Amino acid sequence: MRATAAAGKLLAKLPLAKLARAKAAKAVDGFEDDEKLRNMSLDAYFTWFWDSTKSDYIRDRIDAEKPLSNYYILSQSRSIAKHAASYQSFKSTTVQDANRFLVEQWMHHLKREGMSANVIVDAMNAVRTPLSWAGKRGLFDEPFSLAGIVRPKERYRKRGILSRTEVAKIVALPTVEVVVPRPRLKNKEKNTSPAPTDLRMKAMLLDPPAKPMPSDTTRSDGIGPFLPQARPG
Repeated sequence: MRATAAAGKLLAKLPLAKLARAKAAKAVDGFEDDEKLRNMSLDAYFTWFWDSTKSDYIRDRIDAEKPLSNYYILSQSRSIAKHAASYQSFKSTTVQDANRFLVEQWMHHLKREGMSANVIVDAMNAVRTPLSWAGKRGLFDEPFSLAGIVRPKERYRKRGILSRTEVAKIVALPTVEVVVPRPRLKNKEKNTSPAPTDLRMKAMLLDPPAKPMPSDTTRSDGIGPFLPQARPG
């Protein structure tokens, strides 16, 4: 009985009404934020989502100690700016009206524009995360999934490798301590002699940086490990 009475006195001292008002105000703020996002055009929403100075998603990732790399955020933002923000149907459609058919039509638009499969897949990835986040927050009038969209297959191409003879030639290249730029020639003449090779350049040729991709492949848009093409013997 004494414990119950003490608990009652403690509760009486707590500013319950103030806490309730604060909780209600927070709920209202959250509702208003969601409403703003629901009525935002898709092009503006995608741009906002990958803006590290404004995005709730990026800020929440930081608070959860799962931050995204600056390079990744910049890559997604550039992809949106180049391939999604200018799409007219995204400009005229709000987040709440987004649907799978609209995203699929945008993908077909990129194909007609001559974009490579790798570029299209990257652009699709840049809108997938914002749409998934919006779906989890209930921002769509009719929830949908992108799983039914058949995306183009990314293409990889084989790269040549150096022969033993070519490696020997690289090792035998004369090196200098400091590379001094060759003087400019007049009358639009061009230097025909080979440029000097320093030790760092030789090391890069013989030991290219490691990449997560297999060492003998690279994406057709040029993103991949550096390996000089083998010259025909």
